[in-house]
Amino acid sequence: MMKNGKKMSDKELLKQYLEDEKEKKKNGVNEIEIEIKIPMGKKKGKKNGD
Repeated sequence: MMKNGKKMSDKELLKQYLEDEKEKKKNGVNEIEIEIKIPMGKKKGKKNGD
């Protein structure tokens, strides 16, 4: 992930992620979980033949 054209450190990414999660919980939305589950599920399904 890039921010202002610079590569973010792990600490910055984690902080950003936690802030985003807090915002989403406030809004009652869990978009990140959905975004991660769908693409990963498709890839795993193809590789493992599930």
